[in-house]
Amino acid sequence: SRPRAYFIEALEQDAAGNLWMGTRAKAEEGGLYHAPDGLRPVKVGAVTGTVSALGADNEGGVWVGTDGRGVRYFAGTEERERFTFESTSGGLRSDTIYAVFVDREGVAWFGTDRGVCRYDPKGVAVEPLSSETEGNFVRSIYRTRAGRLLVGTNRGLYVRDARPLSSSLRGGSGCCPGCRLCPARRPARARPVVQIVRPFGIVADHR
Repeated sequence: SRPRAYFIEALEQDAAGNLWMGTRAKAEEGGLYHAPDGLRPVKVGAVTGTVSALGADNEGGVWVGTDGRGVRYFAGTEERERFTFESTSGGLRSDTIYAVFVDREGVAWFGTDRGVCRYDPKGVAVEPLSSETEGNFVRSIYRTRAGRLLVGTNRGLYVRDARPLSSSLRGGSGCCPGCRLCPARRPARARPVVQIVRPFGIVADHR
């Protein structure tokens, strides 16, 4: 018989070398597949709807971003964590996830249609990008070895340097040239926006 067709949204390999697949699915169905041999994918039982992004950590787990159901974390095929806009009181800015990236420190970064969110042992937090709606529509995330965060959005590429903010700036205003979030590429008519951010929010917004 003809093999079943899968609409693949995301692929990832975990620390043990197992293949994970995110597929398009109805809201009440599961879109996550686990394929240890890479040839015969097996559906993971959780109801996820469409799985739009995947990111593996160094512990053998996989972060699963969905289209409308937030973020899940799986250790093997067992679901261990679940984050939504509601369950995090807005810490996860949207349940629509377009990108997942896990850096070398094990911090998970999520790109949503309302900005970048991150998860570390302290919890889920928001990393605002821009006051312009399309600037917060995140399609891809990458963190370099030097710690610089690169974020691809509907308004171009945003870059945040790795150097932490001075503690004297937290909760106040000012400018720290070593830690800025700025558009590296903008359409000609876009207003220049530079936002100074700390790990859990905006410190200052310069236009």
